[in-house]
Amino acid sequence: MSYPAKLHSSWVEKALYWLLAATLIIPLIYGVNLFQSVIVAKTLVFTGLVEISALLYLWLRIHDGHYRFRFLAIDWAMLVFFVILLLSTIFGANPFLSLWSTMARMTGLFFWGHILIYYYLLRGSLRGKKDWTFFLKGTILVGALSAIYVLVQHFFDFGWLMPKLDEGRRATGLMGNPIFSSAFLMTTTLLAWNFIWSNWSKSWRIIALVSFVLGISAIIFLGARGPLLGFGFGLFLVLSLDSIWQSRHKWLRLVSSITLGLLVLSGSLIFVYRDTEFVKSLPTVGRLVQISSSTSDASTYARLATWDIAWQSFKERPLLGYGLENFSVAMTKNYVPVFEDFGAAAGKFDKAHSFIFDYLATTGLLGMLAYLAIFFLSFLSLFKLWKKTSGDNRRLVLLVGSLLLAYLVQGITSIETIAPLTTIILLIALIAFWEQGDQQGVADLHKNSKLYLTAWWGVLGLVIYSLAQYHFLPLATNYSLMKANRQASQGNFNQATVLAEASLKSVNYMRPDAVLAFTAQTDENVAYSSQGEPASDYLEKSAVWINEYVLSYRKGEVSPLTILGGIYSKLISSGVDGYREKSEEIFNRAVELSPKRALTWMEWGKANLVVKNYEEASGKFSKAININDKFGEAYALRAISRLYTKNLTGGREDIDMAFEIYPAILLSPAYYGLIVNAYVWNYQPNSAVEFSRRLLSQYPEAGTIRAKLAALLKSLGRIQEARVEAEYVLEHSINPSSRQAAQEFLDTL
Repeated sequence: MSYPAKLHSSWVEKALYWLLAATLIIPLIYGVNLFQSVIVAKTLVFTGLVEISALLYLWLRIHDGHYRFRFLAIDWAMLVFFVILLLSTIFGANPFLSLWSTMARMTGLFFWGHILIYYYLLRGSLRGKKDWTFFLKGTILVGALSAIYVLVQHFFDFGWLMPKLDEGRRATGLMGNPIFSSAFLMTTTLLAWNFIWSNWSKSWRIIALVSFVLGISAIIFLGARGPLLGFGFGLFLVLSLDSIWQSRHKWLRLVSSITLGLLVLSGSLIFVYRDTEFVKSLPTVGRLVQISSSTSDASTYARLATWDIAWQSFKERPLLGYGLENFSVAMTKNYVPVFEDFGAAAGKFDKAHSFIFDYLATTGLLGMLAYLAIFFLSFLSLFKLWKKTSGDNRRLVLLVGSLLLAYLVQGITSIETIAPLTTIILLIALIAFWEQGDQQGVADLHKNSKLYLTAWWGVLGLVIYSLAQYHFLPLATNYSLMKANRQASQGNFNQATVLAEASLKSVNYMRPDAVLAFTAQTDENVAYSSQGEPASDYLEKSAVWINEYVLSYRKGEVSPLTILGGIYSKLISSGVDGYREKSEEIFNRAVELSPKRALTWMEWGKANLVVKNYEEASGKFSKAININDKFGEAYALRAISRLYTKNLTGGREDIDMAFEIYPAILLSPAYYGLIVNAYVWNYQPNSAVEFSRRLLSQYPEAGTIRAKLAALLKSLGRIQEARVEAEYVLEHSINPSSRQAAQEFLDTL
């Protein structure tokens, strides 16, 4: 494997180099005071860096022919994949969604265009072994820092900066999601293994070792099964190859063989004893052994149902799919009721939770084949290189191939996101660099340089416009709406309305999604209205904004409709006339859009519950249960509506069903409080106490429930029992605020 000489001299070359190097720290960027702050911040910084880098590269490309590179099959495959994404956007169900995606994902065509440019920038700009070594070192170092954050998040408490996780919650890392963080750490940890045994300096080999150990630890504590399976598969391949073919480093062969043996032995023991309490209690492993198609594991169950929807959607539109990022539209059309078996959240998936199935459903067979072609050509290039190379170079080739395979394996159950994706793009560009070898390109200047310089000034204007319109304005809108939401959460509805209205004057692609995120908080925010200003104007404006800025851009989706219907119901409960018919119309539209979606009927019932129309609410919850008789949340809500209509027998039966199907939903402070209040309203306080104790028998560490039970017992004059419950919270709760509240409560007894 040969490396062309590096040529960096002018400030433009250095600026380009360091801007591209800055993309390596994207995984460390963590936004604050934004809706979907983690993904939004990372993506906007990445696309901004790519645009500025592209501008500098074009300048160098015009003035120095050395920045040209010969197009290989992999380069063409990247371009073909993007063209198919473009076609799926044009002919998809919702082109706007395809182009811009949502704030939670940010992986629309705009993003993929920048990924393509980023790939070509790496191809044309990194032209020597020293360049690539620096970028690989940077990737491993960033992986180590990301792993440290995960471990600190898991074990320590730094107050508001990084609060200790509640009992049972997993660390999320700097990606804001355990799956995303694990997928990134999978790539960096496998890379680190290779360079522990490389010819790097001793200090960098120690850094690689530390990154490897930290990465494994973080992956385990993150508890994401898909990336763990991918990592295990990749590590198995790497260790196997090092054990079989490694002859130069005898220590490496020995360590690889021992580690491989331990890996196989531990995996076998875990499989054999998978049903024991000890195995189930192990971090991540306990979740791993729960994988099944049965209803015992909500995550697996929901994914299997989602994949079935993706397959049905693919069969409907086999060529180009429903359109890039349009899985939510496909899911609405082909919805199956089983999602609600474990609560409402699964029924709102906007991805197939497998980028294999996601590409099939959204980009069709052409998109899936084009995507896999990139990896196939990469493997083909690696195979050719493997035959030509030897020693450490051959080992690195095998490592990169194993890493790409591991990425595909974890992708069977994961969502493709920015941090691991940019690392994979870096590796694919490295493969193309290896294949190209000395034939970097023709080192001549363009004959008509004036024409190209004129075009460059046009590109400069385009980049400036893009940075303003597609980066700063969306960021400003997002930040302002989050600021408005904070005001609303404190009951300052007038100030919230003024701030929100001012931020929505600028037209940008993030406005519809930011409005949707803002208005989705009205349910929680209006709970504070008794402590603040009247909420009617805030609610009316929110309804106007959804109608004006959201519905026309989010066609084919149910969520905007149900949020709007819920806002109409709150306006009705506030005594504002003229919204009852609108609420009915909106929910009817939602039901027509997805008739099998039991969740829509439940949300319609909740809207009736808000206006205290209990009979109507009970009927809507019954509709949801008729569609899906395992919908635990619908049973809990129907219990509330039945208790408030004095149907105590029916209410108790529904509570029993909720306990049987989905008892965790009863831990919701809102649902728990409504059930207890309904019992008290029916002059059945002892039934409320009995319900609370039944819930605590299953969830003894539920400090909020126990504290409310203590307050209820105190109101009934059962002081000694109240003292016992408060003392339990004081002794066992890991939450400082809960312990403080318990102590203050005890002081009042």
